[in-house]
Amino acid sequence: MGALRAIRPPATCKFTRTSTVTASVRRDRKCFRHRGIAKMLKIYNCIATEHDLRLVALAAFICVLASVTAINLLRHARRSAGHMRNVWLAVSAISTGFGIWATHFIAMLAFAPGIPSGYNIALTILSLVAAILLTGMGLAVSLIPNWRLGPWIGGAIVAGGIAANALHRNGRV
Repeated sequence: MGALRAIRPPATCKFTRTSTVTASVRRDRKCFRHRGIAKMLKIYNCIATEHDLRLVALAAFICVLASVTAINLLRHARRSAGHMRNVWLAVSAISTGFGIWATHFIAMLAFAPGIPSGYNIALTILSLVAAILLTGMGLAVSLIPNWRLGPWIGGAIVAGGIAANALHRNGRV
């Protein structure tokens, strides 16, 4: 556990970039690098000490499985036409929404903040519905024919929608 101990900045570190002297600029670059390493170690320390790593691994596995499933189902939707295209799109949105929701929910269960916490069932279900709907909207945009930007904007809707949905906040009390 020696790698997790706090790193001290160099004694000359002032955490500024206003210096014009070459030696000061080099020193300041070391300070910025130090801050980046310190943040990275803080995140690593949080994951290593405040999470059940078995549940984190399970969440990662579900994320990979949901991603592969989403890509395969979306391929079916892209190749289909008419009513079947909508059916494949709905199946893809539901499975992807459940996968995203399950990944986040299991990862949240893995986190032990050190204070009592629980989940509001209504808000938790609302976050699942929001994940499915936002994913469906993004996937639908990505399937718009003859639009080169469709997949990019659809992906942004899925990613931004899930982030804005605040799966991390919805349901936790």
